[in-house]
Amino acid sequence: MLVLYALREAYQNLKTHASRTLAMSFGVLWAIFVLVLLLGIGNGFHNGVSEAFAKYGAKTMIIWGGRSAGGHHPIPLGMAANLSDPFSAIQHVSPILRHNSPVRYATKKVTVSILGCDPCYALLTHLPIQEGRFFTARDKVAVNNICVVGINIKEKLFGEASAIGQYIFLGDSGLQVVGVLDRDVNFYNEPNAILLTNGLFKQLFPKRSDYVDSIRLTLLPTVREEVVEAQFRSYFARHLNFDVKDTKGLGLFSLAKHAAQFDNFFKNISIFNTIIGICLLITGMVGISNMMLVTIQERIQEMAIRKVLGSRSIEIVAMILCEVAIVTLVAGIIGFTAGFSLMQLLNTWVVPLCKAYHLSNLTCPPSFIFGGMGLIALTSCLAGIIPAIRAVHIKPVEALGSK
Repeated sequence: MLVLYALREAYQNLKTHASRTLAMSFGVLWAIFVLVLLLGIGNGFHNGVSEAFAKYGAKTMIIWGGRSAGGHHPIPLGMAANLSDPFSAIQHVSPILRHNSPVRYATKKVTVSILGCDPCYALLTHLPIQEGRFFTARDKVAVNNICVVGINIKEKLFGEASAIGQYIFLGDSGLQVVGVLDRDVNFYNEPNAILLTNGLFKQLFPKRSDYVDSIRLTLLPTVREEVVEAQFRSYFARHLNFDVKDTKGLGLFSLAKHAAQFDNFFKNISIFNTIIGICLLITGMVGISNMMLVTIQERIQEMAIRKVLGSRSIEIVAMILCEVAIVTLVAGIIGFTAGFSLMQLLNTWVVPLCKAYHLSNLTCPPSFIFGGMGLIALTSCLAGIIPAIRAVHIKPVEALGSK
């Protein structure tokens, strides 16, 4: 009965002073709205970057020749091509050869990056094929005069027409296009490149084939990356004649290590956004508390009459707390609803335009909703304590005699 009485009285007071109620609730509403939006955008970038890393496999490494005090240490193609022999931990490996060269089709001519790779390169990088196919093991053995072109190069040379089956020319050598890569951002900027098998690359550019540009590989899921990385450094230091302790002697990029760093970074961003939102929420609650103190001062005679008519202190305290709780909970629900509605609009209209920036769908976990509502309930009680104490300590004789 006490709760029902307090809720009825609180509702009547809030309804009577609608403009004041709206002013009280705006701070909490805005705080929740901003907090939901900040967390949603943070999670959107976190999910987008995680999806980008997931495309390349959990244990992907890229190795290239480093440069130390002893000079440059390029990696020979023969060593790179046979790297899986001394390392059973390697699952897939592809040496990468690179050279810039002009290519032409009919009257159109562009200078592009030519990449030489093995057929497993598409598996290593999850290259999206828009049209046609990628290289096969038979293409590698037969050294067929074929190529796969990036989507940007295809549009420059062929426009809207299909490129599959057409021939482009590297000097006097004609290459048949068998595949077109989709528009996706990758490590070697494949959309702006032309890919050949390593065997064909050596035939066309023999002077550029002694040393690899880099090596791309994936490890077996059961191996420890730290151990294999140390083995790689020891192996290449021994064969390329540099000190194994010289970290600049060999370039090594571990995708899992960098993915973990990004994951920690976005977790810290999420914590920071939560702190900002809580600070905004506390500011709103302080505003509500101050406004309730002013309201009680304005209603001092009402409180005194309630006491004279027999209202107990607990009933007055319950009424004050219910007023604060109703304002904050309603404002919180509206803030959550507005925040989630805006996130859905952004997911529909904005996120698809920002895929190149690794922005995925904005999300806010359900646990945050329940946690946020619990926080609102707690802070509403804290915000109402001081006004409630102030109301309890009103002396009817002084209040009624003040006017």
